[in-house]
Amino acid sequence: MSWNYYVSNTDNLNITNTTNASSVTIPGKWLKPWAAVYLSFCFEGALGNLLIVCVILFNRKLRSGCGLLIANCLIAYTILCGFSFPIVGTSVYRKQAFNWQLDPKYCKGFQWIQMGCRFAAYWLDLYIAVNRVVALCFPHRYRAFSRTRTEMTVVAILWITALMYSGLGWFDLGMHFAWIPIGTCAGLPYGYLGTFVYMTGFYIPGVVTAGMYVFIYGKILSRKHQIDPERSSTEDNKQKQTRQKRIITTNMMCVSFVCTSACSMILPVMISFIKVTENDVHYPIVVIWLAVAQLLGYATNPVKSNYSL
Repeated sequence: MSWNYYVSNTDNLNITNTTNASSVTIPGKWLKPWAAVYLSFCFEGALGNLLIVCVILFNRKLRSGCGLLIANCLIAYTILCGFSFPIVGTSVYRKQAFNWQLDPKYCKGFQWIQMGCRFAAYWLDLYIAVNRVVALCFPHRYRAFSRTRTEMTVVAILWITALMYSGLGWFDLGMHFAWIPIGTCAGLPYGYLGTFVYMTGFYIPGVVTAGMYVFIYGKILSRKHQIDPERSSTEDNKQKQTRQKRIITTNMMCVSFVCTSACSMILPVMISFIKVTENDVHYPIVVIWLAVAQLLGYATNPVKSNYSL
């Protein structure tokens, strides 16, 4: 349950206040089943993503090109499912069941890691889409583009930038990290800087990535109707296999992106109609179960996992 970029905020945000003015109660008949389901998916997501990362990194054929990018994306998912989301689940449960909450000073560190991983995941998805465009539209340049050293440099830059972006909230620059009454920490954006960070960190990369996959599929469909029979009959089998493998990989990455984005956007879209602030949360039962749907996007992603099979 990531509250980062869609928790609503008031115009007169007091960025020095780290305590909640009110509490929100979730009935036990909803709290216990939710905690069991939520934490189970966290465990399954962390273990599954970690295993796939290991498969990719220990397989020489997969440890290059798009496989390296997928591994880094799954590393971000592993951190979210194995660290950030379990803290959210246990924090909400302890707050609701025992009225116990972590010290506010831990909110900044926890939220910094969570937001950094989410920024990195969005940007890595965008970089994977760029990789697919080059592979299918400029195959003669793909080998140079997908060199391990080049990819590792870009990935390192994306991770460092993502952590710097989320670090703005540590200093209350455009974002305020605070506990909300439901029992978890949230990143509340404010001002033009907060809007800029969230737009460039989440929404714009997502829209651009979707646009790239639409472009790729347009190219694939147009080429199917423009196949030269003579060229097709004389084309080297190895070239055919390479092109087909790149198309299959692109299909998997596209479906994976759609599944993850759909799950991730359910909660923020609904939150736009539900009041969630530093002092109040309307319809908390709806919110926590929507968070399970969001978690599924990171915990159960069989499409990316199938790349390693």
